[in-house]
Amino acid sequence: MKKLTWLMIAILSLSCIAICCIDSTQTEANAETAELRYYDAPLLSAASIEEIHFTGRVVTQRDTDGGAPLHNSTPGLDNCCGPLAGTNAVAFYDKYYENLIPNYSPYDLDTGTYYMSDYRNTNPVLLELYDLMKCNVGGDGVSEADFKNGLQTYFNKRGLTITYRSAAENKQLNYDTCVEAVRANKVIVLFTTPGHIYDIAGYNNYDVITKMSINGNHIMLAYGFMKRVYYQGSDSRKDYYVRVATGMGDPDNAYYKIDSTNLEAAYVLDVA
Repeated sequence: MKKLTWLMIAILSLSCIAICCIDSTQTEANAETAELRYYDAPLLSAASIEEIHFTGRVVTQRDTDGGAPLHNSTPGLDNCCGPLAGTNAVAFYDKYYENLIPNYSPYDLDTGTYYMSDYRNTNPVLLELYDLMKCNVGGDGVSEADFKNGLQTYFNKRGLTITYRSAAENKQLNYDTCVEAVRANKVIVLFTTPGHIYDIAGYNNYDVITKMSINGNHIMLAYGFMKRVYYQGSDSRKDYYVRVATGMGDPDNAYYKIDSTNLEAAYVLDVA
């Protein structure tokens, strides 16, 4: 009887261990497959300032025609960098597909540029995207799928389609794809985890590059590209960036570095 009792205890113990292992494995798998959420990520103070001195500098850069809208106000709304990036995308493409924003043009024909911000006319777009993207439903902000489905629905309701063409490889932004998109007057949406953006001031024989931190998962729109090559004697350095509408307001002259390691996904927005 004692042998039987010990055998039963051993079997029960092994069963408990197996169940615990299964639960642990399932928990780890669920954590790995859980969708990231993108939410309000205030711009922090400068993380670092770098001066680059040179004897020669070559800059190659271009923005989409007229730049891009730089809306950054979300009155009374929390965690809505996704709807705000979507609003900037809608306002951008309204130049090419009128009435994406009814009875309003976000593009100033006199100056050949987009209005930086016009909350009275774009706030209805923001509110609609806030609902379509299910912002703050199921967690703070939006998931990548929430953003893409909500923006797709907005365009579909107006007789257009939007498709998402990858601009990244192995979570690394593809510079050539971004250059091609900007030259074709298309914007790129970036999904990022905490990282940095850059403000660049150029002078006669040196540049000042201010690196600023974003302390949360964030969505923003890229609308330009820039390559800066520095020469100092026989040495050279090449830096590659895309220009971004951060949705944060400051700085207006913001860049995201191509070799940043905090990119989750990036898509060229193709509209037809």
